[in-house]
Amino acid sequence: MHDRNKRPYRVLVILGVLLVLLLSVVRCAGPPAGPPANPALGQVGAVPASYAALCSSCHGYAGEGSNYASPFDHARLQAIGTDEISRLIREGVPGTTMIAWNRTLSAAQIEELAVFIAEMQPTTSESEAE
Repeated sequence: MHDRNKRPYRVLVILGVLLVLLLSVVRCAGPPAGPPANPALGQVGAVPASYAALCSSCHGYAGEGSNYASPFDHARLQAIGTDEISRLIREGVPGTTMIAWNRTLSAAQIEELAVFIAEMQPTTSESEAE
Protein backbone atom coordinates (compact mmCIF):
# COMPACT_ATOMS: atom_id res chain seq x y z
CA MET A 1 0.00 0.00 0.00
CA HIS A 2 2.84 2.38 0.81
CA ASP A 3 4.39 1.88 -2.64
CA ARG A 4 1.00 2.47 -4.27
CA ASN A 5 0.88 5.98 -2.77
CA LYS A 6 4.20 6.87 -4.43
CA ARG A 7 3.03 5.89 -7.92
CA PRO A 8 1.23 9.20 -8.74
CA TYR A 9 4.34 11.15 -7.72
CA ARG A 10 6.58 9.00 -9.89
CA VAL A 11 4.27 9.54 -12.83
CA LEU A 12 4.32 13.31 -12.24
CA VAL A 13 8.12 13.36 -12.02
CA ILE A 14 8.46 11.37 -15.24
CA LEU A 15 5.96 13.62 -17.01
CA GLY A 16 7.82 16.69 -15.75
CA VAL A 17 11.15 15.40 -17.06
CA LEU A 18 9.60 14.55 -20.43
CA LEU A 19 8.04 18.01 -20.65
CA VAL A 20 11.38 19.71 -19.96
CA LEU A 21 13.08 17.57 -22.63
CA LEU A 22 10.34 18.29 -25.13
CA LEU A 23 10.50 22.03 -24.49
CA SER A 24 14.27 22.07 -24.95
CA VAL A 25 13.99 20.27 -28.30
CA VAL A 26 11.16 22.52 -29.47
CA ARG A 27 13.12 25.62 -28.44
CA CYS A 28 16.19 24.51 -30.38
CA ALA A 29 14.19 23.48 -33.43
CA GLY A 30 11.94 26.55 -33.36
CA PRO A 31 12.23 29.61 -35.56
CA PRO A 32 15.00 32.11 -34.85
CA ALA A 33 14.35 34.87 -32.33
CA GLY A 34 15.08 37.61 -34.85
CA PRO A 35 17.72 39.06 -37.14
CA PRO A 36 21.35 38.68 -36.11
CA ALA A 37 22.58 41.38 -33.74
CA ASN A 38 26.20 40.91 -34.81
CA PRO A 39 26.37 38.72 -37.92
CA ALA A 40 29.67 37.26 -39.06
CA LEU A 41 31.40 39.49 -41.57
CA GLY A 42 30.45 38.78 -45.16
CA GLN A 43 27.53 36.53 -44.28
CA VAL A 44 24.63 38.96 -44.26
CA GLY A 45 21.98 37.60 -46.60
CA ALA A 46 24.03 34.45 -47.29
CA VAL A 47 22.59 32.33 -44.46
CA PRO A 48 20.76 29.28 -45.86
CA ALA A 49 17.07 29.26 -44.96
CA SER A 50 17.43 25.86 -43.25
CA TYR A 51 20.21 27.22 -40.98
CA ALA A 52 18.17 30.30 -40.09
CA ALA A 53 15.05 28.24 -39.39
CA LEU A 54 16.51 25.18 -37.65
CA CYS A 55 20.00 25.95 -36.35
CA SER A 56 20.30 29.61 -35.42
CA SER A 57 18.00 29.48 -32.39
CA CYS A 58 20.60 27.27 -30.62
CA HIS A 59 23.85 27.98 -32.49
CA GLY A 60 23.26 31.67 -33.29
CA TYR A 61 23.39 33.30 -36.73
CA ALA A 62 27.18 33.51 -36.61
CA GLY A 63 27.86 30.39 -34.55
CA GLU A 64 28.11 32.39 -31.33
CA GLY A 65 26.07 29.82 -29.40
CA SER A 66 23.34 30.29 -26.80
CA ASN A 67 22.07 28.80 -23.56
CA TYR A 68 21.36 25.64 -25.56
CA ALA A 69 24.60 25.19 -27.53
CA SER A 70 28.23 26.22 -27.15
CA PRO A 71 29.77 28.58 -29.68
CA PHE A 72 31.17 26.94 -32.79
CA ASP A 73 34.90 26.16 -32.66
CA HIS A 74 35.49 27.47 -36.19
CA ALA A 75 39.06 26.17 -36.48
CA ARG A 76 37.95 22.66 -35.44
CA LEU A 77 34.97 22.69 -37.80
CA GLN A 78 37.20 23.66 -40.71
CA ALA A 79 39.70 20.96 -39.71
CA ILE A 80 37.15 18.10 -39.52
CA GLY A 81 35.59 19.04 -42.85
CA THR A 82 32.16 18.84 -44.38
CA ASP A 83 31.83 15.04 -44.28
CA GLU A 84 32.12 14.95 -40.49
CA ILE A 85 29.94 18.04 -40.07
CA SER A 86 27.31 16.34 -42.27
CA ARG A 87 27.46 13.25 -40.06
CA LEU A 88 27.00 15.36 -36.91
CA ILE A 89 23.96 17.07 -38.45
CA ARG A 90 22.55 13.80 -39.76
CA GLU A 91 23.08 11.72 -36.59
CA GLY A 92 23.08 14.37 -33.85
CA VAL A 93 25.37 14.33 -30.83
CA PRO A 94 24.32 11.97 -28.02
CA GLY A 95 24.29 13.52 -24.57
CA THR A 96 23.68 17.04 -25.93
CA THR A 97 20.72 19.03 -27.22
CA MET A 98 21.97 18.45 -30.80
CA ILE A 99 19.32 16.22 -32.33
CA ALA A 100 19.60 14.12 -35.48
CA TRP A 101 18.17 15.93 -38.51
CA ASN A 102 18.22 12.98 -40.93
CA ARG A 103 14.43 12.59 -40.80
CA THR A 104 13.77 16.30 -41.28
CA LEU A 105 16.35 17.38 -43.85
CA SER A 106 17.30 15.91 -47.20
CA ALA A 107 20.87 14.83 -47.93
CA ALA A 108 21.26 17.94 -50.10
CA GLN A 109 20.08 20.24 -47.29
CA ILE A 110 22.45 18.58 -44.82
CA GLU A 111 25.34 19.01 -47.27
CA GLU A 112 24.41 22.68 -47.81
CA LEU A 113 24.44 23.25 -44.05
CA ALA A 114 27.75 21.41 -43.62
CA VAL A 115 29.43 23.53 -46.31
CA PHE A 116 27.98 26.74 -44.82
CA ILE A 117 29.13 25.83 -41.29
CA ALA A 118 32.62 24.77 -42.45
CA GLU A 119 33.05 28.06 -44.31
CA MET A 120 31.53 30.20 -41.55
CA GLN A 121 33.94 32.82 -40.27
CA PRO A 122 34.22 33.76 -36.59
CA THR A 123 32.78 37.07 -35.48
CA THR A 124 35.22 39.94 -34.96
CA SER A 125 35.35 39.38 -31.17
CA GLU A 126 36.09 35.65 -31.67
CA SER A 127 38.89 36.28 -34.16
CA GLU A 128 40.47 38.86 -31.82
CA ALA A 129 40.44 36.28 -28.98
CA GLU A 130 42.38 33.72 -31.06
